[in-house]
Amino acid sequence: MHAPSPGRRRVLRSYLTEIIQPIAAQLGINNVMDWLRPYLVMRILGVYSLVSLEPSDANLSLGLLAEALDPTATLPGFLGVDRTQSGDAPDQHAHGGPR
Repeated sequence: MHAPSPGRRRVLRSYLTEIIQPIAAQLGINNVMDWLRPYLVMRILGVYSLVSLEPSDANLSLGLLAEALDPTATLPGFLGVDRTQSGDAPDQHAHGGPR
């Protein structure tokens, strides 16, 4: 399974909760994933030709496409920000302290 790094998950989670969700609510958008689904599908299909990708990259793209088309998918789930892992603790510098 592809999962974003803990730092990326924190940034995406903040972006969704502090910017995207409030703006969507002001615009009357109740389900951001439903609203973005056509865009996400076209980005997945339109950016790269699946036949020119390495098999692992093509498989990842097809998996993301299937997830984007799933009517039960949520945007946080699609972006991987609702997945928690032991690595979600604060990032550590080489000296062992938090950033």
